[in-house]
Amino acid sequence: MDLNRVGAEARKLLLQNTVGTNPCGVLLSNGVDSNSILASLIENGRAPFVFSFRVKGYESKDWRMAKITARALDLRFIDVELPTNVDDIFKDVHWAVKKMGLTKKADIECSIPVKYALDKAIQLGIADVYSGACADGHYGLTRKAFIEVRNNDKENDPAWLENYRLKYFSRENPAQSKTMADYFESKKGVLHVPYLDKGFFPIFAGISHYEMNKPKEKMPIRLAFPELKEWGVGNKHINLQLGDSGIADNYSRLITSEYNSHNYKSVVGIYNSVVRGEF
Repeated sequence: MDLNRVGAEARKLLLQNTVGTNPCGVLLSNGVDSNSILASLIENGRAPFVFSFRVKGYESKDWRMAKITARALDLRFIDVELPTNVDDIFKDVHWAVKKMGLTKKADIECSIPVKYALDKAIQLGIADVYSGACADGHYGLTRKAFIEVRNNDKENDPAWLENYRLKYFSRENPAQSKTMADYFESKKGVLHVPYLDKGFFPIFAGISHYEMNKPKEKMPIRLAFPELKEWGVGNKHINLQLGDSGIADNYSRLITSEYNSHNYKSVVGIYNSVVRGEF
């Protein structure tokens, strides 16, 4: 498999998905996906506002690298601060569950930071925002996918990855993409998620999990965007609320708060209480 050719086709598709003339923003981390979107916007002659979120009082690697990248490219960096006050945290959880209909821990904790970034964009008059969300679905990088690959010896089976990709993108709301797009639309904004384009399916067809992710994860995109190496970005995949982000720990503040009236050991119990309408 010629991954350079595959990468070139993927880059072309991302460029098609990032054409525009309106002022725009990009949700940026230290990862491959969001930085490939940034590189595409720049190649299309656009100078996006760079939005990156962090827990108040703490600077994660994703946030630091996004800031460094923005400054190096002479782009405006927008610091999106997440509150640490338990009342504000609970209010956000309540919004995610009751207003957005989310029930899973990862969905709740991943959607709220994006909401803060989109709110900041609207405040700044930026109605077009780009996200690298959903890219992971093309590579089979979820924990569940890794387990299936290992247990069923599917690492070199292109058909397995194609089937995984099809199932991932057949879901109504992969990576909270519909939830956040609907939310931003309610604020008169448009959330662009280029990796939702099913034009990637034929581009990535015939590539196994091993070929896609060795020697590094998401190899076609790494090859397609040498800018990432030049910028010193391209962190290994990890869910945005985990790693050194401090986001999951921030929500865990609820465990020792008055909102944990049932003395749950995990914040999931509190989330389920909200789902059941106890709050």
